[in-house]
Amino acid sequence: MSLDDHIWYAVNQTRVLVEPRRTLETFGASRVDYIIACEALDRPGLVRLREGVVTSSRPRLLLPGLMAQELLDGFGEEARAYAEWLTQHGDQIQILQYGLQISKQEICSHEVHEPLEEVLGKLVADAARQGNPRAVIAGVDEAWEISLLKFLRSHVMRSAPGNSRDLRAAESAWRQESRAQQDSALEEEFFRARGHRQRLGELGAKLRAQGMFERYEDRFFALWKEVSP
Repeated sequence: MSLDDHIWYAVNQTRVLVEPRRTLETFGASRVDYIIACEALDRPGLVRLREGVVTSSRPRLLLPGLMAQELLDGFGEEARAYAEWLTQHGDQIQILQYGLQISKQEICSHEVHEPLEEVLGKLVADAARQGNPRAVIAGVDEAWEISLLKFLRSHVMRSAPGNSRDLRAAESAWRQESRAQQDSALEEEFFRARGHRQRLGELGAKLRAQGMFERYEDRFFALWKEVSP
């Protein structure tokens, strides 16, 4: 089976049954607990459960070619091959553009002798009783890390709109604060330049260099008249 066929099989067979209620943090690290249930292909009636946690740093820019090198920490070669594949397919690239640094930690794994759907039903029912349930994923045993990556992509896309709003709001607040500080500093410079021809000339040059002269033009010339012979 080719790499693409193997990946698509795992992606198409993976089901995300429960998503955590909390989305990824905008300004700090996030922790996402998960459990993946996979039917053993070599032993009918056996389900392998893998529990773990994924941690992510705050969103940052990440160039597409660096995904496999920087995005995944703790994933195996198969998942890294999938990451490389993602870089070449535009319709699957959103997780890459979001730029999360993801670290996977597998806490434990065990086996149960029950039909897969019964196991999944119990996991979903247990998640319903939790305030912020762990992710419940039905995956492919031989490619469970790809199943985990499919869930992570889904979780990132759920988180992205809220994160984007938070980042835009923070940027707007920063710009307003920066503008207020700049205005305060200019007020101080106008005060000190009054009656001083040299200081006023330096202030005019600064305003022109910053593209702000037109905004303060009337005020500047009013002070300039005061120092003109």
